[in-house]
Amino acid sequence: MQGVGLADSIAARLLICREVAWSKFLSHARVRDPAREAKVLTDLKTEGAALGLAAQEVSCFFKPQIVASCRYQEELMAGWASGT
Repeated sequence: MQGVGLADSIAARLLICREVAWSKFLSHARVRDPAREAKVLTDLKTEGAALGLAAQEVSCFFKPQIVASCRYQEELMAGWASGT
């Protein structure tokens, strides 16, 4: 059951990536925000602990997802800025 919850959480975060990028684009917010990313990871570790996952396990899954999400957001925002 833990794997399903983790996979669902990763999928959900990826599904809202476009909307997050659009919000940041409209508000001229930076894509990368180390403090915000650290808080998200801390919150995810807390949720993972409730499922019996070690903090390191959560980090192994979500750090790459955060990086990928930021890259995708940057690509989207660059396209929107250039009108494509």
